Amino acid sequence: DSAFAAEPVPPEASLRFGVADDDPNYDEKAGVLERVGLSAVEQGFVVSEADPLPPDLLAYLRLVHLGPPSTPSDAFLLEALFADDLWREHLQQPVSRQNEAAALQLGHDAVTSALGKLRGDVQLDLASLAEAPRESVGYRCAAVRYAERRAVSAAANELRAALGSLDGLEYYQERRLKLLNLTPVETEEELEALRSAGRRTSDSSSYDW
Repeated sequence: DSAFAAEPVPPEASLRFGVADDDPNYDEKAGVLERVGLSAVEQGFVVSEADPLPPDLLAYLRLVHLGPPSTPSDAFLLEALFADDLWREHLQQPVSRQNEAAALQLGHDAVTSALGKLRGDVQLDLASLAEAPRESVGYRCAAVRYAERRAVSAAANELRAALGSLDGLEYYQERRLKLLNLTPVETEEELEALRSAGRRTSDSSSYDW
């Protein structure tokens, strides 16, 4: 009830997300979330002006889009081999460009929707705060809307910036290659050199990814 809102109202807002019922890896994702005390059905996260993108929110969004249909090449991370490390290690960092783009877009769509549901605009909120009696319901409602708008706007700005910086991130494959002291294959010439080396070798090596 906004009539009993804290004074001053902290610039925070709650966003809710869930794993789609028809996700082909729903059970695996639900298991990952259950182990860390979160729900696959619907999970709320608090975003604030000071912390617009909490790490666990980003991890959740990455998990939602892990594997098909969004990023089928990342589905291997849902295998039992990665169960102990998936949430606390792999999902706390970008997994792949496709997964990160899908996760950030999901977050951006949610905050855009949340902003659209807030009545009026910043100017109207500020006018109400300036004109309405401080103890009135109208003043309290405007204070809550203004605080939520600030938090959601901060999250929207962070998500837009992150979507524009996808090419500068380090993803799982690059981190794994670095850990193995290997260099990512970045050009067609490097790829052809590897193919030639493979043809000269009687048996091929494979890395456990």
